[in-house]
Amino acid sequence: MSAETGGREGTTGAERAVPPRRAVPVWARALGIVMGVLTLVLAADAVLAFTVQLNSAAIDQGRVFELPVSTERSLTVTVTGADVQLDAGRPGAVVVRDHLWVDAPTRGLAAALARGAPLTIRDDGSVLRVEAPAAPSADVLGPSRRRSLVVAVPPGLAVVVRSSGGSVLVSGVDAPLDLAATSGDVRLDGMTVDHDVRVRAGAGGIRFTGTVRGADLDLATSSGDVDVRVPADSDVVLDALAMQGVVTVTGSWDVPVTDLAPGQSATGSLGSGAGGTIRLLSTAGDISVRADTNSAQSRKPAAQG
Repeated sequence: MSAETGGREGTTGAERAVPPRRAVPVWARALGIVMGVLTLVLAADAVLAFTVQLNSAAIDQGRVFELPVSTERSLTVTVTGADVQLDAGRPGAVVVRDHLWVDAPTRGLAAALARGAPLTIRDDGSVLRVEAPAAPSADVLGPSRRRSLVVAVPPGLAVVVRSSGGSVLVSGVDAPLDLAATSGDVRLDGMTVDHDVRVRAGAGGIRFTGTVRGADLDLATSSGDVDVRVPADSDVVLDALAMQGVVTVTGSWDVPVTDLAPGQSATGSLGSGAGGTIRLLSTAGDISVRADTNSAQSRKPAAQG
């Protein structure tokens, strides 16, 4: 039995056919070549970028300017490709802090690019102008650059801000404000609006936190949401329109919301309505008005007769 079994096994092994090799499709060969080339390109790019990073030199410069000014004059701030922040300052002076950071393959190139974006301050006797251009770029591999501008605004000094390509933060400023930002979010924190405040945003949201007292707060954006938070005991008139969005009024206020299809509007009084006006507009976005229960309205004392 074992001999017969062995004979059959030997015959099977001798007669086994070798399967033919499958031909590799043309598309597979082409894909392999392309992947190989891409691998080489990515490897070379990584080596070049690593080499540039090793040889890079950064310029990190900060400058401070203190400019005397009276409230009979005005301040105009123009910023391109950078973030800007307005803070509450002390009376009689505008303080400008300019921070410019440029990283390039060589220190000489970084310094040249930094010199190509100078901060400009001009005073014509009635208007103080501060202009901060974007830091110029060299090529794809470098340099990296950032700029930020912080301006301390004295109380009561009228301010005009024009921003393009950066965010805007206004914190605690007590002054007339006219702000326009073509792109980037606008945030107004800790504000006491007893001077008119007007904000226009192109592509970006607007957020306001603070108090409105006897003045107009006018916020409008073409593409973005508007979020307003005021004390629960506010006394203002509200006029809100979301042309293609939703209007939400949260708090103890009895303000009706009207469906306009596709948008909504809300018009009414928060409290007595005697303390100012809040106008809100969003062309493509939602509007939210909320009561800040953690903050009570800080009212000016009534005049004593």
